[in-house]
Amino acid sequence: MSAVWKLSEHFLRGTSRQGGLVGLTEQQITATLGFEPIRGSADGKCSATWVFAVGAIACAVWDYKGSGSAGRWSFSGPEASLRIVFGDAVEKV
Repeated sequence: MSAVWKLSEHFLRGTSRQGGLVGLTEQQITATLGFEPIRGSADGKCSATWVFAVGAIACAVWDYKGSGSAGRWSFSGPEASLRIVFGDAVEKV
């Protein structure tokens, strides 16, 4: 697996959903990335967000309106980068 680095919330600016992860729990994402999520969001629509880099590529994973409780997560970043980290949990876009 390529190196994964935690990034600051600053890197969330301008992100939009580019795909999804399915079948993962918050605990599994935390264990895979190696750090706890950011709790809450300014607009109240997300309860858990991870901001990270895969190599030099900035990525983010978040739940939207509670979707994480159903094992569905949104992501920003290239599908190939997310697939390096999360494998088959990445939905085809």
